[in-house]
Amino acid sequence: MYRALLPNKRKRLIALTLMAIAFLSVSAATLYVLSGDDLQVIINSWLSGKPKAMNKLIVTVPNAPQVSYCYVAVRRLPTPMEPTKDGFSQLLYFGRVGRGGIIVVRHMFNAIPVAYGTDKSEVYVKYYEPKYYIISVFCFGSNGKPLHNYSYSKLVEITPSKLVNVNYVSLPLRREPSVIQPDRLSPGTGGGEYDYQSSCNIVITKTGDDLEGPYEKGYCDTWLAFTYVNSVPGLKTAIKFLDYPPAGVYFTAFTKHDDFLNEGKWEVSGKKIARSIISGTTPYASDGDMELILVKVRYKYEYHEIDGPDGGYLMDTEQLYPSEIRGINAVPAGWYVEPSTHPSYATLLRGSYDISFGLGGSEETDEVTGVSTSLTVTLEDAVSFTLTVNVYKAVRSDQQYSPPHLVVDDYSNEGYWWWFKNDDPLTYTVFLERG
Repeated sequence: MYRALLPNKRKRLIALTLMAIAFLSVSAATLYVLSGDDLQVIINSWLSGKPKAMNKLIVTVPNAPQVSYCYVAVRRLPTPMEPTKDGFSQLLYFGRVGRGGIIVVRHMFNAIPVAYGTDKSEVYVKYYEPKYYIISVFCFGSNGKPLHNYSYSKLVEITPSKLVNVNYVSLPLRREPSVIQPDRLSPGTGGGEYDYQSSCNIVITKTGDDLEGPYEKGYCDTWLAFTYVNSVPGLKTAIKFLDYPPAGVYFTAFTKHDDFLNEGKWEVSGKKIARSIISGTTPYASDGDMELILVKVRYKYEYHEIDGPDGGYLMDTEQLYPSEIRGINAVPAGWYVEPSTHPSYATLLRGSYDISFGLGGSEETDEVTGVSTSLTVTLEDAVSFTLTVNVYKAVRSDQQYSPPHLVVDDYSNEGYWWWFKNDDPLTYTVFLERG
């Protein structure tokens, strides 16, 4: 006689079925580096109805002849689905490693999909929430002196698509050069680069000690250049941030390393998305005007001191990374010179329209758009330094983030041609021509 499965048995059957499907996509190489304990934790999480996945970072430290050993720290940055207790980074690993050594860092997280794909009408999980890690390395020679050229940090973004995601991180032998500053925009061009100047004062809000040593944490809010909008007679244009999912824009993250012999310089550690906590539309550009779009971004600051076994100071690292977008605005930036003709990939429209900068879906790139900000940062009204903050040609378009939109108000109803700069929506730039 047929008998329905009890609720607990049904849950276990569903969980086991999902687990079987998920692990079919895990490669043999991945299973090789997955320990039995890791596997058991993941299985138990699915059976308990709280499914988890894992990022496994396999980090190789420098293998240069002059390196004797290195200290390595791996930190996780907070994300919307996985915040940290204080809103700043969480230390996942800290230890001393010999030259060319390998460390393995495991990070379990809730397996909640944020993007789906379709294959022959079947829906599958495209990826879970992307995670950010700051990997810092501080190397020493055989004489015990710090090797300043082998001390740096790297910000890594990992987009997990499986229950077990193995990520090999190879740290470079030397620091990577910072991004070159773009040229300034000449009014009347309607395109190209724009270098904006801004400032912010870091306020320390939290101090304490952790496994490495003393730390200080704080933030600053600043207006950064994002893009520009063009207009022609009969059209008004503006940038819009949606309410849900909120907008996200990638900006530059920075790092600085000092030790007891050397004072370092601020360098680029990578890029990171800033999540908008506001929505709305900027003031419109009209009648051939060009406007620079500004976004108010909160940058978080962290100072971590690393002490030796005897408790004495060895070195320190400072991190500065974008966190939230807290405002949008537009300021005059010259005038737009309408092209004499439009390219073959231009589109003819009539009436008002919203143009999304994420038409190509979610993409990740380290290329910059050319719009930047010369940012003068002051630490507690004392130390001051200037950085170049770039906007990256990267976008998230999923259940967590939406790309910014260009709003076109065709109040003349005469029609217009529009196209992305270089036929690339990730430039965040639209050119216009009257129809």
